[in-house]
Amino acid sequence: MAVHNAERHVGQAIDSILAQTFRDFELIIVDDESADRTADIVNRFSDSRVRYVPAGRHLGLPGALNLGMSLASGELIARHDHDDVSDPRRFEKQVQFLRAHPASALVGSRAWLIDERGERVGRLDRCLDDVSVRWYHVLDNSFVHSSVMFRQSVVWEELGGYDASLVSSEDYELWARVLQRYAAANLPDRLLLYRLSPVSKMAADEDAWEKGPFPEILRSLVRRHIETMFGDIASDDELRLMGGFVLGVPARDADRFLNVFWRLCSAYERRFPAALQSVDFQRTVARQVDTFAARLRPFSRRAAMRAYRQALVARPSLATSLPWWRAAGRLTLGASGRAGLARLRRQPRAFSLAA
Repeated sequence: MAVHNAERHVGQAIDSILAQTFRDFELIIVDDESADRTADIVNRFSDSRVRYVPAGRHLGLPGALNLGMSLASGELIARHDHDDVSDPRRFEKQVQFLRAHPASALVGSRAWLIDERGERVGRLDRCLDDVSVRWYHVLDNSFVHSSVMFRQSVVWEELGGYDASLVSSEDYELWARVLQRYAAANLPDRLLLYRLSPVSKMAADEDAWEKGPFPEILRSLVRRHIETMFGDIASDDELRLMGGFVLGVPARDADRFLNVFWRLCSAYERRFPAALQSVDFQRTVARQVDTFAARLRPFSRRAAMRAYRQALVARPSLATSLPWWRAAGRLTLGASGRAGLARLRRQPRAFSLAA
């Protein structure tokens, strides 16, 4: 757990780790130069498993996490953010999975979304099986960072941990390197409460995501992932366009994006025939289409309609997986429908973010 000015929630995060049903662990807390009461709060815990490590200088998140991994003595490492809360069964279930699946090096889980007060406000879904995780990760992160557990021998000793030069998307980049050599999955259980706060990326609006280094880092990683997976399958302009899946695709480029998307999907299915038999893969592709339609900039009913129609033509089986209630809201109400769906994220009711 890397912490920086974490006084508000770090105590609850630590409590959730110490309450795990799997008891044999050490909790390494790397303090990345906090200037608040974080150190006092952490040092109040008398549990011998808690190890407080001042970084000594500001390392940034990937650097602080690498420091923690360098000090870890366990065969498995779990990540946890200072403002999230783990289900008591999380470690037990993830340890069981990794011991039962020696070819897998990484496992995450689905999550509940909570607000600043800790109230549940929605669901955070992720694709589950390896063939779906591998496909989705080409364009976006398949894992909730705070939910993962991985093999120390792979992620730290073999791959060298996080790229400390990255100021964002460090986990997205690292998991891509893991997936080049090993299997991975997400458990269907919701084993994490992921807190939406003013500083969390998921809480930021689209305009905020366009500022700073994040967009170009993301585009460069998507380019790398496509080239690594498929080789010379797309032009430079197409590769840059595909980096807009998370950021939002300009409505004028919708058809170009979809043409490349289905080209990549077909190439992936040829390389990994198991995808054709995976219900989770079908569900993942359907959600990607829906996410693409939702993120069109500006929103276009016509372009969204073409996206859904192309999906049904390209993969008729997606008819049972597409979230039609959301699609109907967008196509009926347009931009106001998308705004209304966004407001649901702030209400205490269930919804799913595309995975």
